[in-house]
Amino acid sequence: MTDPDLASVASAVAHRATGGLTDGGQSAVTALARLVRARFGDDDRATGSLDAAAAEPEDEGRIADLGSALARTVAADPEFAAMVRELWAQAAEEGTAPADDAARPHLG
Repeated sequence: MTDPDLASVASAVAHRATGGLTDGGQSAVTALARLVRARFGDDDRATGSLDAAAAEPEDEGRIADLGSALARTVAADPEFAAMVRELWAQAAEEGTAPADDAARPHLG
């Protein structure tokens, strides 16, 4: 399995956090957004990047900042990185990950 591009993960998470993608709370992308929010927890910098990207999910700078926060977190937490990979693969299988980005290798 290839690793996801964190910018693609960040974009999907930001859109999910705004309700821009709806699925009744059942998709892998929804689970990924919940995982990211929970893992960022009390990290004000990371949570701030998530909130900023969710507020304006089309803003490439905010998505890049969220991608950087994800990169820092996956580098520091291999278990989190594995969960991101697993959920992104599930999102690709169910069609909720952007098709052109789902297989792009580059996690961390």
